Amino acid sequence: MTLKPARFGGISRFKSGLTLLFIVAAMTLFAVGPSSALEDQSPSQFIGQGSTAPLPDFLNLLPAPPPGLGREASHLVFYSNRSAPQSLSSRAYELYRVDLDGSHLTQLTQGSAYDLEPAWSPDGKSIALTVEREGNYEIFVMDIDGAHPRQLTHFASNCLSLAWSPDSQSLAFVSDLTGDREIYLLSLRGDRRAPVNLTRFPDAEDSLPAWSPDGRRIAFVSDRGGQEDIYLMASDGSSVQRLTASPGMNTAPSWSPDGSRIAFVSDREGNFEIYVMNADGTGIRRLTDHIAYDWSPAWSPDGKRIAFTSTRDNPKERYNVFIMDADGSNLFRVTSGPFSDILPRWWP
Repeated sequence: MTLKPARFGGISRFKSGLTLLFIVAAMTLFAVGPSSALEDQSPSQFIGQGSTAPLPDFLNLLPAPPPGLGREASHLVFYSNRSAPQSLSSRAYELYRVDLDGSHLTQLTQGSAYDLEPAWSPDGKSIALTVEREGNYEIFVMDIDGAHPRQLTHFASNCLSLAWSPDSQSLAFVSDLTGDREIYLLSLRGDRRAPVNLTRFPDAEDSLPAWSPDGRRIAFVSDRGGQEDIYLMASDGSSVQRLTASPGMNTAPSWSPDGSRIAFVSDREGNFEIYVMNADGTGIRRLTDHIAYDWSPAWSPDGKRIAFTSTRDNPKERYNVFIMDADGSNLFRVTSGPFSDILPRWWP
């Protein structure tokens, strides 16, 4: 049975029949928090005041990428249930690294790394992640070596889909604290302000924030127009622009390193394929064309290639990792087997 992608925070979740991976259902299972506006609350209610609560031991197993990702990448990292291929539970997923030709596959974590959504800061100094605390997933930040963990949020709802600003000074994330799923901005500068609600669109579900490389804009997904489409806003939440408007779902935006293009996933032609468009929404072009599901595009640091996951040519209809040129040519398989290899990201 094909595992169809479904979104949960920054991580694409996959569902099959009655199996729900980790509170999936497009993030609609968030615990509903208070209805009062976030900025009306005291910052101390939401921001950890130097909290150093002990974290689970398995966090020490998170891989630490070298500082400064540079323009080259010789590996991919991805999540996989290879250690328990019969399980579709989120807790069966671990982080793996592989050479671009598919060789030297290495398991990097052991202990439910998939639950954490680790996000490395662009300056290579910090890791942000979500950790369950008293029934909610909260944001923690630690040094790249795992030292000095700090809990940054104390929400009455989950905080997910972490996205660092290019200057490593802010985190965008998703929560439904006020009843609707909204995108918030958390400053990591010394002023310790409360998170700011950037979207504030009533009765809409906003998710999957993705910063432009220059830090001036954030692409995101919203159903405010009646279907899931990709929108663009300034980093302060102003100047919202709708980029896609075709029938079906348009989701999973990924910026090219030079900020000129956005890769995304759409089923506008009946099947989930990977497309690319200019940053203003023009020039939409399909990159993949296969009966299988293609998902989760990720640009290489030099902008020449795109990694993605697909069920193509997999006898168990599970996801494997592929790479193609940025124009859709020269597609080749990186991983194989009856596993679910998902969310590829480039690694030095």
